[in-house]
Amino acid sequence: MPEILRVGGLQYNWNSTVSRIDGAMWQGLTSVDWGEKLDVETVYSQTQNGVPLGDTGGQYSIESFNIKMLREYAEQLLDYLANDAPGIGGERGDFGTYGQTKFHFQLTVSEDSLPNARPIHVDAVPCRVINAKPAHAKGPGALEMDLSLWCQQITVNGRTMYAASPSLLR
Repeated sequence: MPEILRVGGLQYNWNSTVSRIDGAMWQGLTSVDWGEKLDVETVYSQTQNGVPLGDTGGQYSIESFNIKMLREYAEQLLDYLANDAPGIGGERGDFGTYGQTKFHFQLTVSEDSLPNARPIHVDAVPCRVINAKPAHAKGPGALEMDLSLWCQQITVNGRTMYAASPSLLR
């Protein structure tokens, strides 16, 4: 295992992250989480001992992809998706509709002060907002909005859970 020189014991944290939407840096995110799965079927046949022959390649899906944002930044994002995103503006007849607009989400985690620490780069593409849940509560905390996203695929540092089709690799 490679050693990482930690200056003052510094670990990656939320301040080590940068988020981008369609390539532009986006502030106001307070949380990003996702879950992936690969549905694999065990293959049986007449083996007489009950031992499976193997497994299928599986079907990849993203179980959940959620971002939480400060409310004013979330409103700006929804405005961007409804009005300003590439390909929007009335040409497709969905002016003002943020739920149909696809976008590219990226999250990068890095610390310049940590020699040998490998940055973490997450790519989620394409994404769409499929649920928006504003939160309004009494207390000292800032207002936030939870956004659930549909996403086709996620890669982390170029790795995927699914096996890319050989024809797509050419």
